[in-house]
Formats: sequence, structure tokens, C-alpha cells
Amino acid sequence: MHRTPEEKLKTRLPTVGDPVGRSEASISGRTRSQEDIAGKKPSGAEIKTKLEMEGLKTLIEKEMGGIKTELLNLKKDMKKLNIKEEVEKINEEVKDLKTEIKDLKTEITESAQALKREITDKLKEQNKQMKIKIETLVKDKLSEVEEALNLHSTDISIIKDLAESSARNSDRDIKRLSELLDKITEKCTELEGYQRRSNLRIVGIPEGMERSNPRGFTADLLQQVLALDQKPLLARAHRVKRRFKGPGAPQGQMILKVQNDYELEEMMGKIVRSKNLTFEGARISIYRDYPAEVAKKRNAFRETKRILRELKDVRYTLRYPATLRVTYDNQDHFFKNPQNALDFAQRIKNQEED
Repeated sequence: MHRTPEEKLKTRLPTVGDPVGRSEASISGRTRSQEDIAGKKPSGAEIKTKLEMEGLKTLIEKEMGGIKTELLNLKKDMKKLNIKEEVEKINEEVKDLKTEIKDLKTEITESAQALKREITDKLKEQNKQMKIKIETLVKDKLSEVEEALNLHSTDISIIKDLAESSARNSDRDIKRLSELLDKITEKCTELEGYQRRSNLRIVGIPEGMERSNPRGFTADLLQQVLALDQKPLLARAHRVKRRFKGPGAPQGQMILKVQNDYELEEMMGKIVRSKNLTFEGARISIYRDYPAEVAKKRNAFRETKRILRELKDVRYTLRYPATLRVTYDNQDHFFKNPQNALDFAQRIKNQEED
């Protein structure tokens, strides 16, 4: 059975009636007797008594050591008991703290839900009020727009009538202006052609060959290529700047103005009779320098002229600005429309093949 340290101590300490107690009483009596007979030689009984006292002292020391050990153990047990109490106390506090946290969490959750409901209710109320304001504003604006439309409906009808009348008048004006523009354009083209009547365009001359004297260079070129008796008198000559260079770029071109008309006609006659013109091993082309609009119209007859060149007993001439004259079976046919001229050339070709 487990005993407490106090019980162990009681069992180890001697009582008054036990032999140890009697021995102590005897020892004290003997001690006084010894003091009385100090100086006397101890007897055998005294020696025995002394030995018993030393044994008792040893036993007491031994018991005191056990008591100290028990006291230390008791102290340790008391410490353990205090730690256990502290732990239990802490556990109790933790338990209380958990309960408080749980209660606080519940309170916060409830407060958050209440706040959410409150905010939701406020937002719904604000949305409702805003919707009412918007609807009212839209209705007011629509009313204003309807009033404005009603006020301007008459003006719109009047404007519509005026617009239709103006459109009819405008169609006549546009047609008249268009005819006038065509006449003006034709007159401008005619004037530009008249200004360029003495110009020639040379295509296929590499850049840089004229150096710093383009007029003298082109005069020598014309004399050499066309086998002229003397150099033609030129008013001016210049190179045409190309828009871009590289593969697919147009060939180098030069434009010159012949001073005398009779020299120009002589050169044109030789140009028409010559099929291939070359200069220093390069093939070149020489033709009149027409305005862009005239050149475009004349180029539209290119395919027709190619077919006519292959036919026998057919002569043609492309008059200025762009009228094709075809002589066939001693009859002259004139064409300003390139497609009509092409159809006529195809019919002649088919007849000869048949």
C-alpha cells in the first residue's frame, strides 16, 4: 500500500517506550555519572554503553539520511502536484478562451449577416429610387423630343419639298455642268496637245548617257538613228524622272522640243518607215509626246492596230487626238470607240481566213 512521506517518517522515528528511547535515557544518565567520576578508568559496562551510543548515532544518521531523501521526494511530488494544478488551470483557461472565441465568432457572424442584410436592403432601396428617377427623366425627355418633332414636322415637310425641287433642278444643273466640264477638259487637252505639238519622246535610253548636255546628246542621237543630213535644231531636251527604279520600272525616257516644223515632219516620216530603231546596241522608240489623256485614248487602239498590221490590203492611220482611220476595199472607216474598231478588225481577219 502506498504511504505518504509523513507516515513513512512516523514509522522511522522511535517512540518514548522503545529500546532506543530507553537507551538514550540510559546514555544521558551515564553521561552525568561519567561527569561525576571524571578522571576515573572506564569499566566494561561503560565501554559497552559507549559502543551502544555509537551504534545508535550511526542508526540515527542513517535514519536522518532516509528522512532527507523522503523530504526531497516529497518536495518533488509537491512540485509535480503544483505543475499538474497549473496545467489543469491552464487547460481550464484555454477551455474558457475557446468558449469565448466561439461566442465571439458567433456574434461576429450574426453581426456580419445583419450588416449584409442592411446593406442589401439599402442598395435595393437606392436602386428602386434610381430606377424611378431614370424612368421619370426618360419620360420627360421623350415628351420634349415628341414636342420638338411635332414642332418641326411642318418644317421637315417644307424642307422635303424644297429638296425634291432642288434635286430636280440639280439634276439639270449637274448635267449642264458635266457637259461644260467635258468641253473644258477637251479644250484643255487640245491646248496641251497644241503646246506639245513639236515634242518628241524617246524611250529606252539608259540614264546618265546624256551627261550634262541633254540637248546636244539627243541631237546627235536623232542624226545617227534617223540618218539625217544634219543635226536637228532643238529648243530644249530633258530626261523624265522615273517614279521608281528596279525590276519592273519603266525604261529611261527623254523629251525634246524640235525648233522647226519641217524638221519634225521629216523625222516623223523616217520614224514611221523605220521598224526597228537602235542606239549603241539598245532598242529605242521615238514617238510624239502627247498629253496623258490623249495617250490613254490612243493606247486603247493598240490591239486593233496589231491585228490590222497582219492583214493585207488594209491601211490605217491614228489621227489626233484618238480617231482611227481604216482604209479597206477603197473605203475609209473612222472609229473613235476602241471596241468598235476592234470588232471591225476581227471581222476583216475572219473574212480573210475563210
